[in-house]
Amino acid sequence: MIPPLIVVVGGANVDLKSKVLAKHRLGTSNPARISISAGGVGRNIAHNLGSLGNAVALISAVGEDAFGERLLRETKLAGVDISAVLTVPGATTGAYLATLENSGELVTATSDMEVMARVDADHIKRQAELLDLAAIVVADCNLAIEALDMVAQLAAHKLIVEPVSVEKCKKIIHLSSVHRLFCITPNHDQAHALTGETEEARMILALHGLGVANVVLH
Repeated sequence: MIPPLIVVVGGANVDLKSKVLAKHRLGTSNPARISISAGGVGRNIAHNLGSLGNAVALISAVGEDAFGERLLRETKLAGVDISAVLTVPGATTGAYLATLENSGELVTATSDMEVMARVDADHIKRQAELLDLAAIVVADCNLAIEALDMVAQLAAHKLIVEPVSVEKCKKIIHLSSVHRLFCITPNHDQAHALTGETEEARMILALHGLGVANVVLH
């Protein structure tokens, strides 16, 4: 792979979405349109970067199943180096399952990301050479805190952290207390969870105060 290289470390899963055809009713079967697509925060970032022609590699994990094969195939077709993606025998590929109202509003959602536990600090450390080659490293907060900490140890000066959710973004508080992070990309709710502030200018100042060099608030 030709530098400059972007390495993405994060979740890969299938998205299963059920959009009901009429008003959703609890406790019974609802006629719906059901779709299955490749997803995962980290994988989506890598896929999009690869589709734009960037040299990009993904560090993640999938199960040894049909969904895992699909994710690997579609990600590779987007131009992403998948050689650092673990295929875990006996594991189930990560999945996000959502039920939507006919209007598109979320009724409920569940996720199974247990396989991501295999992307641990040891696996990250084994990818040290790949991370060293990278011009930019992106990591999402689907990773366990120990894995994120190892990514930051190896690449904090060029690390962009994607918070993922209000709950998972809290890992950034620990990371920024130990490492000076290059950049984070929270939305308004995530920035509020991290700082307690409600005004954007105060949020950004508070995030800088945590030890983050750059903040992209969206």
